[in-house]
Amino acid sequence: MYPFKSKPVRRRVIGILFITICVLGVLRFIYMRQQDLKAWPTALNDVSFSSYNTVFEEMSLASPQSVSNFMANLTSPSKELMNEYHQFQTFGLGDEKEYPLIDEKLGEGSENLLSAYEFWSEYDAFDMRENPLHYADFIGFSSEFAVLGCYQMSAGGSNEFIQAGQAGRIELLEKHVKMTSGGGLLARAAALNNIMLIVREIIMNPEEVQGGEVECSRQIESIRALEGRVGNLGDALRSDYNSIKDAVSAIYKQLAGKRDSEKTDSRRLAGMSSVMVALLGGNEADTQANMAALFSHLIRNSESDTYTEDGLTAGLPAWLGHKKKRSPWTRDPVGAAIATSYMQNAKYAHAVMPSILLELRAARIIVALNFYKQAKGDFPENFGELIQAELLETGDLYDPFSTVAGAEMIYSRENGGWRFYSVGLNQIDDGGVYDSYRVKNVREQKQSDFIFMSREREYRTTLFEGN
Repeated sequence: MYPFKSKPVRRRVIGILFITICVLGVLRFIYMRQQDLKAWPTALNDVSFSSYNTVFEEMSLASPQSVSNFMANLTSPSKELMNEYHQFQTFGLGDEKEYPLIDEKLGEGSENLLSAYEFWSEYDAFDMRENPLHYADFIGFSSEFAVLGCYQMSAGGSNEFIQAGQAGRIELLEKHVKMTSGGGLLARAAALNNIMLIVREIIMNPEEVQGGEVECSRQIESIRALEGRVGNLGDALRSDYNSIKDAVSAIYKQLAGKRDSEKTDSRRLAGMSSVMVALLGGNEADTQANMAALFSHLIRNSESDTYTEDGLTAGLPAWLGHKKKRSPWTRDPVGAAIATSYMQNAKYAHAVMPSILLELRAARIIVALNFYKQAKGDFPENFGELIQAELLETGDLYDPFSTVAGAEMIYSRENGGWRFYSVGLNQIDDGGVYDSYRVKNVREQKQSDFIFMSREREYRTTLFEGN
């Protein structure tokens, strides 16, 4: 009546269940391995992985190691340092305003900062073919370089390398484009962050406008020239591909128990890690082939002249587009981990390049607006007046995020000042109500645009006083 109460019967049932589970598990694993054969994109053999296209051929390129000495005292800015800098941006210099962290940093590192300026007068870009992994470490310093440089110029610091005022800010733009040209997506993100800092400084210091139409034209032309120096998204992806190739080789060396004699902190990966990779069939040749196949698609997707929301993930397998599908870890666990991690950063990376173009065009517009007011006594009613005054060209006004070729950014007068904006990531004109850099929730993010306004200092003051 109760057959399972018999010990031999219970053992047989448990044994059968265990064997069944094991068989099903093995079949499931075999099925997953078969599916994982199809989970990686096929290679596009006609895509070039050359590190540089023609824009770099005539340039003087610097090695990442060349900068190590004068960047020694610079680091990624701390939260406290950035907060102090934002207070300086809001309230400026005055008898009651002190910025001890920035002053201390400049006291320790101003000589290095000046050396960096001198260094970049000799070079046009980085040579990523030499130690690209070291470059990724170095580029984190550039934000502090921008913060200290902006402050030093705003404080009226003047020397043979750094010009004070607006001319110095434009020179700083040039230095940061040089510093990040030739680098990967991390470098482009650093360039965007630094360019944004400098453009906001130009917005908040309109009184620094000096000279007439000739000086205005010179400044605008120097900023316009930077668009051709940034490179394109394909260049950044090729640089990252070189870095990842080196990283894959380093990982498999560690799995094999080899150490990098040049790095004292090099460690062999855990023994179980190498065992699991070997059991799953992972090997360096397959990982390198999968990375090459992935990047061939990313580079091909980057060739589009216009921004699209699909961006780099267009046409890739679902797991690479983060569409809730597992990565193919049973065939290439190392490759799957690297690809998943990289695509998390690359998902919106295609927006970095048009964002840099947007900031550089905004800088030209802001310079023109300030010179226009100096000459005419007030800001223009529309962008057309800047064209008629021959301060700008039509291309300076193009919105790089618009779906319409040649569409201009949207401009309006505002309380004696001005406001203009780009349609932003969703490529829809949401009226310039929410700024993408200042949204507070998902709803605002979906309806946000990239906004530039003359009331920047007033807006920041309100934020600080609100806190």
